[in-house]
Amino acid sequence: MNAKSPGRDPRALVVDADAFTRRRVADTLTGAGFEVSAVDGADAAFAAFLQSGPFALMVLDVEMQGMGGPQFADSLRDPGRDQPVLFISAGPRPYLHPGQRFLSKGSVPDQLLAAIRRLLDGA
Repeated sequence: MNAKSPGRDPRALVVDADAFTRRRVADTLTGAGFEVSAVDGADAAFAAFLQSGPFALMVLDVEMQGMGGPQFADSLRDPGRDQPVLFISAGPRPYLHPGQRFLSKGSVPDQLLAAIRRLLDGA
């Protein structure tokens, strides 16, 4: 994955109210070399973004606590730069902007990593 800065692991933000999903995604990303901030909703995600952002990657639940994942991502959009976002959900796929992808919850770690590789490589 090409999001790595020299001498530093790429940083990822994971937001999901479900502790099991949040932990599973965070563990998978950590194993792939990311430094992960994992939180349970929009308020904590804004705080993490202000403290540690921007992130090389954000993995957002479509139905986050406090604000939907797509709305959260839109609130952080910089017109000059696409923020790589992978949305996850057990429900329907949201509208996606450039630099965004979708993966169903329950996907295995290999599928998660493959989706992230495609997202970060721009495929």
